[in-house]
Amino acid sequence: MAEHQRGGVEAQLKVALDNMPGALMYTDALLNIVFCNVQFRQMYSVPSELLQPGRPYPAFLRYLAENGYYGKGDIEALVDLRVHSLRNPTGESFEDHTPDGRWYRVLRRGLSDGGTVSVMTDITEQKHAAHDLAAKEAQLLVALENMPGALVYTDRDLSIVFCNERFRDVYSAPAALLEPGRPYPEFLRFLA
Repeated sequence: MAEHQRGGVEAQLKVALDNMPGALMYTDALLNIVFCNVQFRQMYSVPSELLQPGRPYPAFLRYLAENGYYGKGDIEALVDLRVHSLRNPTGESFEDHTPDGRWYRVLRRGLSDGGTVSVMTDITEQKHAAHDLAAKEAQLLVALENMPGALVYTDRDLSIVFCNERFRDVYSAPAALLEPGRPYPEFLRFLA
């Protein structure tokens, strides 16, 4: 009866892990695969035998390196870097950029039995949004720098957020007084 209950709990745990929002890989102290969830299998288009329990995880990493998942470079060095992160998980995340343009945030944590749990999250949309925002900010800065009038923008605390080159030319003040984050009243005192 206890064995039947244990099997039921394990089946429920597998269902839960297969339905979590991120990809999960659990490797043992010898770097063999213990478990990976459905999302992990969906994130990485690799031959299914590479992800079977008991298979060496470095073989999976080598496949990814050989197929461009880690960019250009020496295959051994690329694999060794990831193997090192498995053997010495810091708990800090890093990012991987796949050949098809997706971005994954990878977080590894060591377990008391010597194994490692790796969780991958697809951050492609966030990366694209950040890139789009940076491009729009760059366009706005070009527009502000090329407008004919002098402009200074302050926040509610009267700290300088931005001033354009025309503003700097109109008022001969030390450049440090007009740096972002500086209190605008200091600039006014200088003028007074």
